[in-house]
Amino acid sequence: MTASFISVHRNRTQIITQRGIEGPPDLVVEILSPTTAKRDRGKKMELYAHYGVGEYWIVDAANRLLEQYLLDNQQFRLHNVYPETQEVSSPTISCVSFTMQAILARMPENPTD
Repeated sequence: MTASFISVHRNRTQIITQRGIEGPPDLVVEILSPTTAKRDRGKKMELYAHYGVGEYWIVDAANRLLEQYLLDNQQFRLHNVYPETQEVSSPTISCVSFTMQAILARMPENPTD
């Protein structure tokens, strides 16, 4: 099972139409699972970079951390790795303020439940 979250900044809401999001979102978050890890860190990351997604996060619940990648010259570069208790922040999304510990406390033990 895989889960994704997509975010578009409020000053770019014109890209959200009845057909869907017509342009690159500002942020994509993937929640890693053993069956999707290779694809999330490979093909999906390449596609999101190619289409200009500004920031890509990988939530690794098994290792209790978040990997934050920023787009740089059409490639994602690892910007930071946030362990469980460190507050997550973003250089491009100012309203971000949470810890992985708070997120993980709300996740089911088995994501297939």
